[in-house]
Amino acid sequence: MNAGFDTILPGLVAKTYDIGASAFGLTPERSKTVGFVPYVNGGSGLAVKAGNPLGPKREPMPLCGHSVSAQKGSVQGLDQLPAISKKCTRAGKDPVRIDLFPSQDEANVAVVSGRVDAVMGEDGPARQVITEPQHARTKAFLAAVR
Repeated sequence: MNAGFDTILPGLVAKTYDIGASAFGLTPERSKTVGFVPYVNGGSGLAVKAGNPLGPKREPMPLCGHSVSAQKGSVQGLDQLPAISKKCTRAGKDPVRIDLFPSQDEANVAVVSGRVDAVMGEDGPARQVITEPQHARTKAFLAAVR
């Protein structure tokens, strides 16, 4: 059964689904409600179009005041981007403008089309997206954000 990413874990808890398979970020909070079988050790990545002044930085503070897309229900959208935004405001800078999309594909298209300044997601899939032939003219790059 195909389901929106943000509905999979609640669906497991409600016994709507017996199993869920996706690129879930394992967090202590999520582990309290469902069991996980880790099969890959990944992190989060940030992709922008080539020439974007955000550049390939591993420091998240340059995101302050910029728009960043992520998948609705992802660890990036629920935890990481809000935490970065909070750091921005505590430092007296503008918050990160977080734009959440139903799928990672839609979040990726937002950066390719120029709708947002950057996209954040699991680093493996993000790396794959920016190397796909249809995005060759975008010349996006990826920087790991831990």
